[in-house]
Amino acid sequence: MDPTSPTYMSEIPVLDRIFDENLNIIGEEPRYKIEKQTYKENTKIPYYIPENFPVCIRKNVSSYNKIFGKSDCEVIFKQQASADKIATKFIDKTLNAGSILTKPKNLNFNFTNGKQILEIESMEQIAMIKAIEMKFPTNTEMGTLNQLYYWAKSLLGISDSAQGKADSTALSGRAKEAQISRALGRQESKIKMKNTFYSEIYKMIFQYMLAYSDEPRSYSAKNEEGKNIEKVFNRYDFLERDKYGKWFYNDKFEFSVDVQSGVNNDRRYMLENIDSDLNAGLYGDRNDPKTMINIWKDRESLGYPNAKRQVARWENKLEEIEKINSNTNREGENINDMSTMQE
Repeated sequence: MDPTSPTYMSEIPVLDRIFDENLNIIGEEPRYKIEKQTYKENTKIPYYIPENFPVCIRKNVSSYNKIFGKSDCEVIFKQQASADKIATKFIDKTLNAGSILTKPKNLNFNFTNGKQILEIESMEQIAMIKAIEMKFPTNTEMGTLNQLYYWAKSLLGISDSAQGKADSTALSGRAKEAQISRALGRQESKIKMKNTFYSEIYKMIFQYMLAYSDEPRSYSAKNEEGKNIEKVFNRYDFLERDKYGKWFYNDKFEFSVDVQSGVNNDRRYMLENIDSDLNAGLYGDRNDPKTMINIWKDRESLGYPNAKRQVARWENKLEEIEKINSNTNREGENINDMSTMQE
């Protein structure tokens, strides 16, 4: 390579002499200055890859070596198949039952003249005209169906108390409560599986939002005061760096289902609790407009009629009270200033 080429850099620096006014050598300086520059590179953000395919399976009961679990239909398949056969026989008996008319073979009952007149040749023909009631007893079928229904309910752990039906086996309220508790205990596995299914759906939605939601997405939410606010989901808010400086998406979150959310569905029960809390003073002084605003906001969240209108009325009343108080404070300050000036 040519040493004079500007792209060539020798390990020995090329120096130029420095002269004074009398052309005496007073020193040397390098011909070229070597400066270090920082190499800049664009930040590379990794792609987020979801853990699973977009498929969630809701299992009824977990079962070994079965991806879909075990269903209730599989448990009571034999009872259901037998019940279908017996029910078909029961229906056939019911449909075939009824009245059958007997008549002489040569006696025609087709009234073509528009009048219900039957011409007979002898009194013996009248004796031959009879209505026979055909009855097929179905007590055996009904008893068998009830027994199969009882066996199926027993296999699934369903009782009359859990269904809200009359149950003569419970002689007291405590006994009925114990029966319902035991029945719900048999159903606990199915409830767990359902809650797990929904938590997996929420987790999958979050992961696929991290993977494919390039632009920020706004959504509606409620703040602590119960007012509607707008929030923004941005997947880049979940970007973090590890101890080696490598970027990654933080998806280590646990998703679950609030098992107590069913209580909120009982609006009457919740409204009664709000009234009892107000009477107990848990909301504060009921003569305070702020207390009434909080009360009506909680009622509004439960769908109480005209609650939103009541919230607006109490907010307007609170503004009027604050204006009156502010004007009173200003007048008091003016009087104090005037008294100070007079002194």
